[in-house]
Amino acid sequence: MTIALIILNIILMSAVVFILFKKPKAKSGVMSELEDIELIEFQHNMRQLVEEMEKTADSGVASMNSAKLELEKKLKESETVIKEIKYLMERNRLQRTAEYKTEITSPQEPTVQIPALQEFKPHAEPVVIPRQPAVFEIKEEPKSPKIAVKTTVKDKYDRVGKLLDNGMAVQEIASVTGMSFGEIELIKNLKKQ
Repeated sequence: MTIALIILNIILMSAVVFILFKKPKAKSGVMSELEDIELIEFQHNMRQLVEEMEKTADSGVASMNSAKLELEKKLKESETVIKEIKYLMERNRLQRTAEYKTEITSPQEPTVQIPALQEFKPHAEPVVIPRQPAVFEIKEEPKSPKIAVKTTVKDKYDRVGKLLDNGMAVQEIASVTGMSFGEIELIKNLKKQ
């Protein structure tokens, strides 16, 4: 804006100099007075134009400065909000990790219910059963895995599934559960199917 004002001043001065040198010397007094009045009027109008341009430039600079200050204020506010969000995300991640560890290490209630144990009621006095010789009979039955082992493995897989659903990484699950990466990947792939 200031460059435009400088250029305009140079143009005005060159116009005044040009008009003064171009002025014919052998003119009548009335004509020269009219030209002088026109020249003075022209100079006055040009000064007013320059003053208006300076005012416009000053107001433009002031508005840009106020906009700059407002933007800097908003930038500081947004940086503060970003720092708060990062803090909350880190706190949430640490809290979830602690919850996962307590969930993994806390004892699980057995999910298998044995009806015979539920009906068992201890007697007040011991019942004496007469002893008889033991009769052994060997029967070969197909081996089946024990129920307790199945539930333990199933519980472990369920825990890994829950941790995967909660967004925990395979490496974190491996460190928390003590399982290998391959086993966790296998559970993850089976769960997808």
